[in-house]
Amino acid sequence: MRISQLKRLLVGTRMPLAYAEHERLSKTTALAVFSSDALSSVAYATEEILLILVLAATAAAHVAVPVSVVIASLETRIGKRGPAIATSAGPIKM
Repeated sequence: MRISQLKRLLVGTRMPLAYAEHERLSKTTALAVFSSDALSSVAYATEEILLILVLAATAAAHVAVPVSVVIASLETRIGKRGPAIATSAGPIKM
């Protein structure tokens, strides 16, 4: 079966031009109808992204405490010496 035959089977035959003229929307009507669809899609996408982020944070909550302990221990080790910035004149203590 060729692609064009499959397309005709799934979509149907072409609409004659005499009927097609009556099926078209004016630009004003089309803008009102189709812009609301885009706006709802944007709102829905934001909600779904937030849902995924909440689920990821919940799944990674058991890792938060060990990572925080490692960061705190690194901070105390570096904090005692203080960070040094290397320059051409030598390190500058902060």
